[in-house]
Amino acid sequence: MPNASTSGSLIVKLLQYYKWSFVKFLYEDTPKPWHECQVLLRPIAHTFASNQIRSDNRKITNNDIKDNFKSIFIDFISNNASVSLWCVSPRTFRSAILAANKLGFVNGEYVFIYLDTVLTQENTDEKSLAVRQPWFNPNETISEVNENARRAFETVLFVRQRLYTGEQFRRFAADVVEFARDTNRTKQLTHESIGTDETNFYDAVVTYFKALKMHYENHFIQQTADDDEKIIYPSLDAHTFKSMICNRSISGTNRNITLNHICDRIDIGYTVYDLNPDNGELEAVVAYPAEPFSSENKQLQWLNESRLIYFIDKNASFIPDTPRCGFNNIKCPKKTLIPIWGWIIISLSSIIVLLLIVGFVLYRRAKFEAELKAMQWLIKWEDLTTRTLLHNGVATPSFNKLSSSVK
Repeated sequence: MPNASTSGSLIVKLLQYYKWSFVKFLYEDTPKPWHECQVLLRPIAHTFASNQIRSDNRKITNNDIKDNFKSIFIDFISNNASVSLWCVSPRTFRSAILAANKLGFVNGEYVFIYLDTVLTQENTDEKSLAVRQPWFNPNETISEVNENARRAFETVLFVRQRLYTGEQFRRFAADVVEFARDTNRTKQLTHESIGTDETNFYDAVVTYFKALKMHYENHFIQQTADDDEKIIYPSLDAHTFKSMICNRSISGTNRNITLNHICDRIDIGYTVYDLNPDNGELEAVVAYPAEPFSSENKQLQWLNESRLIYFIDKNASFIPDTPRCGFNNIKCPKKTLIPIWGWIIISLSSIIVLLLIVGFVLYRRAKFEAELKAMQWLIKWEDLTTRTLLHNGVATPSFNKLSSSVK
């Protein structure tokens, strides 16, 4: 089983480097009682919480797979997270990423981190197709599907244990498989081959027995009264046992087993792989912990200073914690024939034209009244008094004011 604390620390440092503060964790629903993802979830979530990184988790069920992961992406991921952490089978993950591409999530604003926890002899060989091109399905009859998968996998980061690639490991794996076949125990091989999990367990057993051998080699012979030799083995307590294996390096299956002062194995590191857009193959980019292995060395190790993580199309710029358009495209409304700013310009223009018309009418009225006031013969209405006279039976007005002024 991978060291969940180490893998969690790697992911935390990666999140802190890119300033991501919220992660969605997805794992596969499986009938196995101790599935790798379920075991990893709790310690990784604890590591997140202790480093102020919020997380949420959800099981992927058969209904999600039948629904082509629409609910996963639309209802779960797109609401409030740009980063999602996946712990599922390779087949399920490939189907999910193809669905993400179809739903428009492969746009440079979302990143998918895949925990490759189930490591077998096939996918721990750097020369195998499963390691170099996990997006490729040789049984796929439609080439366009593989091309879409390759495009979608540009947004994926693979987290794997440091691979066992030495000849010593290959011989060990082949011997175990051959022994299982000779003794009709192939059903007991979980993945029908040997991976890093089984090798790590074997190394732990080897370390234990080497310590026992070292301890009991210090036996001494006591001469009894009847001249019989009696072998006496010194007692072994936990403190003595720990002192024999802590802060030591012991030869293992693939490489030396390095233990720190509390007897934790620190040489089992993890590596982040990123897809090269040019050749479609995964490349190791970041490792943790950095070599040389020690309890104090807890930094990321960039394996190639000139090789950055490409999220899509060789774009190495940081993906923001919040998408450019916000979650659910709130900040990017749907395009219409006339955008919002167009309506604003039209409204302002209409108001300006209306104000110009009203201003012109008021100006003409004021100008007309000014011209009337400038005329000398203009008489105010209140200066006139009328008196009706009858002249030949016809009423005619009499302008007293005007008559008196004429006199």
